[in-house]
Amino acid sequence: MSSPTRLLKWITATLLLLNALAIAGADTRSEDIRIPDNALGLVLVEKPMAGTLPFLFGLKGEGRYITRNDNGELCQIARVPLLAGGFNGDAIGVYSGDTVKMAIYNEQISKRLREGRKVVSGDYTFSLGETAEDVDIRVLSGLNGAEGFILHPKRRWFSWVISDYSERSCDIIAGDANTG
Repeated sequence: MSSPTRLLKWITATLLLLNALAIAGADTRSEDIRIPDNALGLVLVEKPMAGTLPFLFGLKGEGRYITRNDNGELCQIARVPLLAGGFNGDAIGVYSGDTVKMAIYNEQISKRLREGRKVVSGDYTFSLGETAEDVDIRVLSGLNGAEGFILHPKRRWFSWVISDYSERSCDIIAGDANTG
């Protein structure tokens, strides 16, 4: 089975499993917003909804991209939707998933997140945990590596036609204690 076909299947499964669920907006509390050393930013998706069927797993949530602006101030770009899925479901159910944290090390990915553009895991290198070197994305929590994911998936059919990608507002996070 080709990769685009698999991707389409798990996205479809995710949407079917989670279609009736309302996802809360991005949470602005500062749980753990420390950007790892040498990272350009951190994607944080708190309380995503997860659904499973035998052999299928889907995850949907909305979070934020935490980075630094041109002045070095910690800021966030809210409304970063996430879809993830794989063929690793083992039961039938819907539940609140673990917080997803991803450290971003690739300048192109950081730019795409700032512009609200789609980022597909299959197009970049990623790893689990903090030990791997020379990767674009490090998944720190919430995913186990058996899933693929998309940040900023398109929501409406006409959004594929409209290509107005301009830098989004990066709102300053008050009480910035993160020095690096």
